[in-house]
Amino acid sequence: MGRLYQVRQLIEKTIKDRHLDEFQTKGQIGLKSGLMISFLKPETPDDEAKFSALKKAVKEVLGIDIH
Repeated sequence: MGRLYQVRQLIEKTIKDRHLDEFQTKGQIGLKSGLMISFLKPETPDDEAKFSALKKAVKEVLGIDIH
């Protein structure tokens, strides 16, 4: 399982735990990162540029630091 998919799982867990609107939150992260969160699958290959963009977007939208 790749890092991008692991971040997707973290995003989905955070949305559920905080009772956030799933579509709005994923949409905000997607627009900021340039990635469609729902399209990240376990077999999605790791890409450092995509990971960095997703990490930055998650920090901005959810306030979570990803390492």
